[in-house]
Amino acid sequence: CGREANDKDWKARVAIANVGCGYSLLHEDLHREGFRDIVNTDVSFEAINRMKARADEKFTGMTWKMDDIRDSKLQEETFEVVIDKSTLDFLVAEKLKDALQML
Repeated sequence: CGREANDKDWKARVAIANVGCGYSLLHEDLHREGFRDIVNTDVSFEAINRMKARADEKFTGMTWKMDDIRDSKLQEETFEVVIDKSTLDFLVAEKLKDALQML
């Protein structure tokens, strides 16, 4: 990203993937901190649409995509940062539920 001491705009160039964003407002916090290249993904069509509508009113430069991290299409893109706020919790709980059903 080229973060030099006098480079005040480096945050705007950091490519961030916010996977499993759901209804979290983390993208808004990141935007307020100066990050602009944010790709928010979730498996829920409703979550993506609702959060995109909310963000489009206040925040610019973000992208919203339907994506299932278990079969992600994001591998075709490059990111400096990948954020997972709760996706791993969901995946672990899903595996635990499957294991309990086998008992």
